[in-house]
Amino acid sequence: EFKWDEVVKTDLNVYAKWNAKTVVYHNAKDVKHPVSIKAEESTAKVLSNEDIIKENAQFKVPGKAFKYWTEDPAGKGKQYKPGDTLSFTGDVKNFDLYAQYDTDHYTVKFSVNGGTFADDSVFKTNPNVFTIEKDADGGDVAVLNKKAEYGQKLRDLLNGLDHNKLKPDNKAKKIGYVLAHEERWSEKSDGSDYGVKFIDTSFFGIPFSGDNPEITSDATYYMKWKLDAGVHTTKADLIRPSDLYGDDASK
Repeated sequence: EFKWDEVVKTDLNVYAKWNAKTVVYHNAKDVKHPVSIKAEESTAKVLSNEDIIKENAQFKVPGKAFKYWTEDPAGKGKQYKPGDTLSFTGDVKNFDLYAQYDTDHYTVKFSVNGGTFADDSVFKTNPNVFTIEKDADGGDVAVLNKKAEYGQKLRDLLNGLDHNKLKPDNKAKKIGYVLAHEERWSEKSDGSDYGVKFIDTSFFGIPFSGDNPEITSDATYYMKWKLDAGVHTTKADLIRPSDLYGDDASK
């Protein structure tokens, strides 16, 4: 420690000693977010993961749901929640807090888009892979039993099922419609996108691997339909005579 009342007889390097206090937040990807605390402050409130992400977008960890903070990187020991108080007592000048997470899981669905799968379809004959549910219009939806973690590939969720069987069901039924594409699924319910094809194909003997998308959120793949040209539709304007006012037009 430098003493100001002593005579300096040689060159001397003097370094400032600060009473700085900091809280350093760490995410699971080794991104740090330091927060300085005023020297006169003896406490600090623990920040939320959301507050830190607002200041530093790189702090967000895709596919993870924040739980709490700990001083131990492995998650052992005391758990700190947003709003908890940190106390700078004695020689304590710094806190390192490590985020602990739950893993998000995502659902993958294959929708007939208002129709019904055939009883012998791959979606109904493999209950170890799919569970059949109904959409808001009463149509069949095949939901993969295995949930995806962030970044997991579709084929990893098929429980051994050959991905080449993931074709739109050409025996599926939807009143007034016929299947628009026997290989491609749409990622939009209105079928307006180009779509994805999960099966392997070849062109002039050149093999092409089917799509194997990376799952980063809940996903639904829709069968594409078009109006059945064999179904005749009739439009007519109907006029029904009636007395709008009844016996008393004033009422």
